[in-house]
Amino acid sequence: MWNTKAWDDVRMFFPDNNNRSRVLLTTRELDVANYVDSSSTYHQMHLLNKYESWSLLHQKVFGKDDCPPELEKIGRSIASDCGGLPLAIHVICGLLSEAKGRRGSWEHVANDVKAAIAEKDKQFSNILSLSYNHLPYLLKPCFLYMGAFPEDHEIRASKLIRIWVAEGFLKSKGDKILEEIAEET
Repeated sequence: MWNTKAWDDVRMFFPDNNNRSRVLLTTRELDVANYVDSSSTYHQMHLLNKYESWSLLHQKVFGKDDCPPELEKIGRSIASDCGGLPLAIHVICGLLSEAKGRRGSWEHVANDVKAAIAEKDKQFSNILSLSYNHLPYLLKPCFLYMGAFPEDHEIRASKLIRIWVAEGFLKSKGDKILEEIAEET
């Protein structure tokens, strides 16, 4: 939950019938948590420290394998720049996995992360935009089509594939039907 208005919009669907129902709410905004119910206790998650951040990045990119020595310093810097946010680290790991251990690519990602965190109020959305910026140009229109759906809306893969086929985002390959190509992609 990002703001108090979102809670007001959702709350109307929860009647107060004294039946002891509970709602689990997650937010990074302390003012939203207090607005929802200042008398309730809440669990505040901690940010990852630099060691936990590096451990998560290392595990997501390399699994049980060792990190090549020429990438470790860059990797630790990237992990630290993610500000202890596990989701940000996960997003960046996707980019690093695509870089396939090339030092120059890792340095490029590191520079992008540093630029993304420069604006504190837009830090997280800037990090997410990095994953879009690093998509192959053929996939960018497919990703942008997600904006046609309401936030938190469940999107059926079959529906999305039909839309992409209709838009011409998928090209024929031999005698395979376009839906099969989408499933492989």
